[in-house]
Amino acid sequence: MAGVGLGAFVLLGVIGYLIGGDDTTAEDAAPVRIATEVVTPPAPPAPVAPGPTEQNSGPAAPPETFTAAPSAPTTTSPAPAAPAAYSDPRCAPASAELVALVAAGLTTDGHELANGTVIDENGTTYFGATTLDALGEMDARSDVWIVRDGAVYSSSGGARNQTSFPRASEELGISPGDPIVIAVDNCVIDLTG
Repeated sequence: MAGVGLGAFVLLGVIGYLIGGDDTTAEDAAPVRIATEVVTPPAPPAPVAPGPTEQNSGPAAPPETFTAAPSAPTTTSPAPAAPAAYSDPRCAPASAELVALVAAGLTTDGHELANGTVIDENGTTYFGATTLDALGEMDARSDVWIVRDGAVYSSSGGARNQTSFPRASEELGISPGDPIVIAVDNCVIDLTG
């Protein structure tokens, strides 16, 4: 049995030697490096010009052109109105509702108000406007009314003579010479030129 054990031992040694024994060289023991190549995809093919077309006796067709569609529809809007050039920075255009409220008190048929301008001061609205006759001609360059708590009062001479509103000087103690009355009057004059 000793011979069988020795034979098995020799056989194992031979097999170990063949499989990778201790006789490897430094080259064999070095890690293996794998070279990799980066491959970029090919560029898309360039557009190909169309081939020659068949000639005919008719007129030549215009070359085909392409335009990019706009990203948003374009609209033309009127230019905004230039702000009124008032002599007093407190002056502002009057609302249509206020113009209608004061115009309702005009005593002459066909008259209307234009260039409505206001100065709002401490809960009181100083309203000035140009009075136009039935033909649209200027009847009064500028008149002033005062509005407080929704009630209208006449201040300037034309406002007192052409409307049915009570006098501001009697009811509110605001005279036609009040600095704000004069300021709004001047702003309306600025608009009429």
